[in-house]
Amino acid sequence: MNRIFCFLSLFCLLIATPVFSQPMWSVGGRIGYTFGDRGGFTWGLEASYLPRDKDYVYGYTLDLTFWPKHTALHAGVEGWYGAGLDIGPTLFWSDYFYPGFSAIVWDGFVLYGYYELAVPFSDAIAHSVGLYLKMPADGNNIVPDK
Repeated sequence: MNRIFCFLSLFCLLIATPVFSQPMWSVGGRIGYTFGDRGGFTWGLEASYLPRDKDYVYGYTLDLTFWPKHTALHAGVEGWYGAGLDIGPTLFWSDYFYPGFSAIVWDGFVLYGYYELAVPFSDAIAHSVGLYLKMPADGNNIVPDK
């Protein structure tokens, strides 16, 4: 099962198309798998605000992710030009709160493959792969104006 899930995530990253499904507000869920001792399946929600630009896509994200051993809230700045990168501070908690940061490489159209590097400052680094399923909140703006 893990190999199939990793293959699907990698496949989505390789066949990715422009991210025009995020013209303004985009919301959706995510499902993934984290490797290592604290690994297992992860899931969560993401909301993105991405102003449209004719040359590249950029914006802001807020993710709530439920990991096997903790929960994380990530506020990021993201950009897309050939591939997407989201980076920003992350607050992790289980028995107590501890800060860190996450970097997420992503690409796709509606179904996005992603790789996440999560670095809690007082715990082990986590590597995750998975899929976002996101739809534009404003359905009238699916394709940007030219």
